[in-house]
Amino acid sequence: MNKLFFFSIIILLIGCSLKPKTVLICGDHVCVNKKEAKMYFEENLSLEVKIINTKEKNKIDLVKLNLDNSNNKKKIYIQKKDTTESKIKDLTLNEINTIKTEVKKKEKQKKLNNKVKKNRNLSKNNRIEKKNKEKC
Repeated sequence: MNKLFFFSIIILLIGCSLKPKTVLICGDHVCVNKKEAKMYFEENLSLEVKIINTKEKNKIDLVKLNLDNSNNKKKIYIQKKDTTESKIKDLTLNEINTIKTEVKKKEKQKKLNNKVKKNRNLSKNNRIEKKNKEKC
């Protein structure tokens, strides 16, 4: 009985822990890596997430269509509608490499800016401390 209970709990946990595969979209293309997605989000404050569901494909329920059509003798028109309004561009290797280098440059620039800001804050704090010492 205990083995059955533990087995059912394990199966339940495994079934609940599976999450669908997602892809982050940066503008008109799929993000190359998480760093690019983070940089894109910081600049635009928006990021699209596309869920890729490989298990479930668009299935047409023919039984339901036949039952609905048997009474009215109407023609069936099936149109596939894309869920995303814009087309997602496929990147070439050269484009991927250029995006990676741009992200690296932006990260280096951001680190340099942070260091400059820290140095400015330290120099301001030192000036304030010197003024306070002079007053005392």
